[in-house]
Amino acid sequence: MREPRILLLDEPTSALAEHEVAWLFGLVRRLRDAGAAILFTSHRWNEVASLADRITILRNGEHVATRERFDEDEAVTLMTGRTIDRMYPDKPALADDADIVLEADDLRDDVLDGVSFQLRRGEILGVGGLAGQGQPELFMSLFGRAGRRATDIGPWQARAPTQTSRCDPQRPRDRPRTRGPQDGGAHAPMSVRDNLTLAMLDKVARGG
Repeated sequence: MREPRILLLDEPTSALAEHEVAWLFGLVRRLRDAGAAILFTSHRWNEVASLADRITILRNGEHVATRERFDEDEAVTLMTGRTIDRMYPDKPALADDADIVLEADDLRDDVLDGVSFQLRRGEILGVGGLAGQGQPELFMSLFGRAGRRATDIGPWQARAPTQTSRCDPQRPRDRPRTRGPQDGGAHAPMSVRDNLTLAMLDKVARGG
């Protein structure tokens, strides 16, 4: 364990901060210089390019190519089977008068600390960060998941063009029935239609 001859690392940096990644890479290089064979798997191209003596690209579990170097555009094309311009088309412009369909004001609980945002119709709002930084708590609190300290969560509201519904969610069924946040957590084996009914089964079914 202390001096491995073969070391397999599968996305070891996915939950690490920047200084922790630097420490790990220093350790990996020292092991390599001592003669260890290291297989490093990552979806972060800069990590692969900075560490690897030889790069292998896989797609759908099959070998595509192995070389000492690839440029990033070529690597993405080989990994996906598509060119970058097809993977990332230009985003349509957001209309200046687009309706606000979801607005959160100063959400707080045992994890969240003053989260506020507005989401407009036709807009995709991305929430990112390292694991454990509050993303699941944000979405579960908006959804009114049981077990969250809902009494400490600030109000949020969903708006449709003709109405505004304000909500202090204590449970999923307390969410407003506007054209705002209609979907909560997803269960992958179930269809989209079935997922959308989970928080309102009493409205669409009888007897379970």
